[in-house]
Amino acid sequence: MAIPLFIFAATICRFVGERRWRPEQRLEKILNSASASSEDEITRTYTPILSQLLAGANEEETHQLKKEFQHIIGTIILLASPLSLHALSLLIEFSLDDINNRLDGFHSVLSIPVDSEAPVRILHLSFRDYLLDKKCPFYVPEQDTHSRIALHCLRLMKTRLKENICELQSYGIQQEEIKPEIIKDHLTSDIQYACRYWVHHVEQSKGRIVDCDVLLFLQDHFLHWMEVLALMGGISEAVGLVDVLKSRAQLGSELSEFLYDAERFIRQNNYMAAIAPLQIYRAGLVFAPTKSIIKQIFVSKIKDHLAVGTAVENSWSSNLQTFEGHSSTVFSVACSPDGRTLASASRDCTIKLWDTATGVEQRTLTGHSDSVTSVAFSPDGRLLASGSRDCTIKLWDTATGVEQRTLTGHSDSVTSVAFSPDDRSLASASRDCTIKLWDTATGVEQCTLTGHSNPVRSVVFSPDGCMLASASRDYTIKLWDTTTGVEQRTLTGHSGWVHSVVFSPDGRLLASASDDRSIKLWDTPTGIQQRTLTGHSNSVTSVAFSPDGRSLASASRDRTIKLWDTATGVEQRTLTGHSDSVNSVAFSPGGRSLTSASDDRTIKLWDTATGVEQRVLTSHSDSVTSVAFSPGGRLLASASRDRTIKLWDTATGIEQRTLIGHSDSVTSVAFSPDGRLLASASRDRIIKLWNTTTGVEQRTLTGHSDWVRSVAFSPDGRTLASASDDNTIKLWNTATGIEQRTLTGHTGWVRSVAFSLDGRSLASASDDNTIKLWDTATGVEQRTLTGHSHLVKSVVEQFTPKYPISVADSWVSLRGQRALWLPTDHRPFVCFAIEDTMLALGLNSGRVPIIRFGF
Repeated sequence: MAIPLFIFAATICRFVGERRWRPEQRLEKILNSASASSEDEITRTYTPILSQLLAGANEEETHQLKKEFQHIIGTIILLASPLSLHALSLLIEFSLDDINNRLDGFHSVLSIPVDSEAPVRILHLSFRDYLLDKKCPFYVPEQDTHSRIALHCLRLMKTRLKENICELQSYGIQQEEIKPEIIKDHLTSDIQYACRYWVHHVEQSKGRIVDCDVLLFLQDHFLHWMEVLALMGGISEAVGLVDVLKSRAQLGSELSEFLYDAERFIRQNNYMAAIAPLQIYRAGLVFAPTKSIIKQIFVSKIKDHLAVGTAVENSWSSNLQTFEGHSSTVFSVACSPDGRTLASASRDCTIKLWDTATGVEQRTLTGHSDSVTSVAFSPDGRLLASGSRDCTIKLWDTATGVEQRTLTGHSDSVTSVAFSPDDRSLASASRDCTIKLWDTATGVEQCTLTGHSNPVRSVVFSPDGCMLASASRDYTIKLWDTTTGVEQRTLTGHSGWVHSVVFSPDGRLLASASDDRSIKLWDTPTGIQQRTLTGHSNSVTSVAFSPDGRSLASASRDRTIKLWDTATGVEQRTLTGHSDSVNSVAFSPGGRSLTSASDDRTIKLWDTATGVEQRVLTSHSDSVTSVAFSPGGRLLASASRDRTIKLWDTATGIEQRTLIGHSDSVTSVAFSPDGRLLASASRDRIIKLWNTTTGVEQRTLTGHSDWVRSVAFSPDGRTLASASDDNTIKLWNTATGIEQRTLTGHTGWVRSVAFSLDGRSLASASDDNTIKLWDTATGVEQRTLTGHSHLVKSVVEQFTPKYPISVADSWVSLRGQRALWLPTDHRPFVCFAIEDTMLALGLNSGRVPIIRFGF
């Protein structure tokens, strides 16, 4: 490497000018070195400087000086980020005085601040190159030095890392609440360096660090390491660091298996850890699969604090990661051609770009004035197109996030956008029943395609760009010639709106998704329908072919994604995890992962190649509407839209029995005070009483003329109150099933009822925005509470004992302090119940997790 003249001159001037030596002697060394024409520029520059180190030293001293040189200077030149002298001394276990003494003669090649807390830097990279050259008399063996630094990092982390290293007061504390000085005081620069860069040094050591050293460290300190990365704001780097370790681990080894588990653990928890770092030890472990290696190793950290039954998978599911950040429905997702970036479009009027490897949000694109309905990357990945309900299409530079142009012309919402394979054209579909083609270079509208009689939902180019397919609410798909704009044929067969169309990679097949709950495969040359794929229980909203064309993914309002074999039409797998309608699916370019967008405001990344058999969790087949603990908490009852009630053993989480009898959604369940009876309310307008020991239906109570929303037992168990959409509350004798009286006065649906602790009063909440208090003995209205501006759904809180557990949004709190983060598949919960130290959640997915706290 040639050194620029100014670098050479500056180095020599600094060397000659050092006060500890006579300038003329140093200048003579330089001149003598320069006369040695056989040496290159680097050698002539740096050899005189380093030879001064050995002046007057005997052989033994020379050996020791070179060894110390390699340890100190060798470390400095190979650090991934400069360290201060103080941090360096802690890392390599040299005293600060020894380091200062050894560096004293190197001010000409190193920037050595007077402040021991300021970083030491190389003045020019040529010095590093010189020392890494084997011909150098002060040669620093690169791989050996990286190995030594890696071992120093491991030693330091083993010594210093511990749970709650910053001694924070609460495991529910959020990152934004932690003062920077607390982190700085507890996480000094040496430990921060070790945590962030030890993997880099292991990688650069090229195998000189054995797997067992890495494994032993991870088995003891993996969670501690994750905690520090999170506190440093670097949890997003964790997936990449683990991937580096995976790449060097022997496949099938104990280390390899641990690292697979670690990657899944990080992907599941990195969003949470960035918000609340210490939840790694709580929610991270609690909600990890039963067979997770990390859970099995570190479970002792939670066994005295938390336990979850019924809703924890056996093994990691196909859901690799969930991306959170949008504040409303996510309508569309698209993967960049290189697979590194994911784009999402949302009702919150924004587009977000995400790093698919780490799950980190890269940037948010704002500019649309209404919901963004569709996004698409250009084939070269440089542009992103977005369509919106504001009737416009925008083109964005993906590298900078800058809006390049806005395309106007549609008279109603833009529902879909697609680039042509050659990047030159963009197609847009709209609720104005048209498709428009645009020149991507100029933004000029090329032509408008008309023919659909209802809004167009989806548009896509064929792989060769010669054909365009459009799907419409008029139940048809149309194929168009992109050169002439002429309609070639209309495909009919669906009995509902067609939401999505997509060509297979070879262009021979076209798949369509419809409100009629089916997917159809069509032969594109002939327009003949080849087969119909059925299995979804609600509208199919989106379809996508895998890159090899062998699989088809479909998204549905039934909250699932299905994978199909395109050759046979056989369903391969159903992916569950979203808690609301799934609106869009897209394969990664390699086909190993699939992305989905949902009304639940999340984007999920799925592993399409996983062969892990999942334990099917016992659950309802539809949303859970109500949960209730029996007195004492031995049983939990759950009601569901699937028309059933389930009874669960809270100690084991095992389902004991399913109660069947209602003909419509079950809306509410309540145990009698002695736990022997269970009351259930339903949209079928009736209330049922069940024997909790046998599961036998004891009687049916009829009388309401509309849905029954809520039931509650009096404290003595003799009376049952029911609330209904017929605007009334009824009181029933539980022994005879006879209606005792009807309470009238509300002018809206009655949503909830609750008895006072002494049973003398009953409270009711209604859609008329009032709460009424009633005398249970006479049925007389005692008081009406007004002032609510929204629907009053529940009055239970005022009339029941207070528990130390509360739940809201993403958090479960104990005594008012955040204690446990709820992962996305436990949110949003529809209902919950609390009994002493237990919390039960009713989820949209039909699952009923029971969380037990240790106080």
